[in-house]
Amino acid sequence: MHDILRFNNTDSLEQPFGGKTIVFGGDFRQILSVIPKVSRQEIVNATINLSYLWDDYKLLTLSKNMRLKSSDSNSRSSELKEFADWILSIGDGNQGSRSNTGEKVVIPDDILVSDWVDPIEAICRVTYHEIFSGRNIDQQIEDRAILAPTLQLVDEINNYMMSLNPAEA
Repeated sequence: MHDILRFNNTDSLEQPFGGKTIVFGGDFRQILSVIPKVSRQEIVNATINLSYLWDDYKLLTLSKNMRLKSSDSNSRSSELKEFADWILSIGDGNQGSRSNTGEKVVIPDDILVSDWVDPIEAICRVTYHEIFSGRNIDQQIEDRAILAPTLQLVDEINNYMMSLNPAEA
């Protein structure tokens, strides 16, 4: 689910944003500031909910998952809802267990990539398996994405995928 922040102001040029109502959207559990050459703690301290402006925001939470409503079958809708609920429970801190090495979250077997030699190739094969079987891939590419935690990893995945394109050889 996504949250919406609305910044409420009075009409004063001395107010932040010149007194205008500003709307921010996104999943604020996933979006961190990009601050070069600082520690993880400094990045966390720069999040929007730790801003001096936070008390002036009104948090509105979207409660209907529109992707689930547009699903073409009840079984697919059920799978998407189960996955969406699992992701939300992780974000809410209701999934996993603490250990002396940190948090441990159990990944369901149906989304776990467990058999691999090259992790980049494995995640690409699992995500875009039709590419590797020679079938039509147009719909698959539109509906899937690989998320990566660093730009370096994004570049590695992009380079691998581009290496599969005969036009790039």
